[in-house]
Amino acid sequence: MNGFWSEVFIVLKGVLCRLYLFISFHQDRIIGLMFLLNLALRVFTLMEFVVQQALLSTQTYAGWSL
Repeated sequence: MNGFWSEVFIVLKGVLCRLYLFISFHQDRIIGLMFLLNLALRVFTLMEFVVQQALLSTQTYAGWSL
């Protein structure tokens, strides 16, 4: 049973080491991805605001009067 846990630890150690190398070598890609996600969030927030203003200007929402 003791050998099983040591093998699990060795596998996890290797996976974490590879993950660290992936993150450190591709830091520019991660920064770019975060920039694009931030930009997408801003666009969706703007779209939500525009739709909300359009709905308020018509004073109806799914057949109900506001």
